[in-house]
Amino acid sequence: MAKQRRYIGVAAFGYALLHTVFYLIDKGTIGSAVAELTRSYIWLGWLAFIVFVPLAITSTDGWVKKMGRNWKVLQRTVYAAAVLTLLHWAALHGWNGWGPALAILVR
Repeated sequence: MAKQRRYIGVAAFGYALLHTVFYLIDKGTIGSAVAELTRSYIWLGWLAFIVFVPLAITSTDGWVKKMGRNWKVLQRTVYAAAVLTLLHWAALHGWNGWGPALAILVR
């Protein structure tokens, strides 16, 4: 079961990475993306992505061994990423998007 959770987490990071790449391509320039940082759904998305990065990097068996108990502590920040992702979704939909976002988390 732990391996399956790890695969799901890596897949979630892959989705977040693709989502971020397509967002940056859509904006065209870094300046355009930076100009949007004042919007709550943008900075919530960036925060969620930033939380995902160390989780994805340390998701291999080698990192698990190297970090020991600290690995589990770091991996628990996935809950923060989940909450930030939910908030990102809800803010993007004018705070009316709670239903679909919660449905995704419940499944």
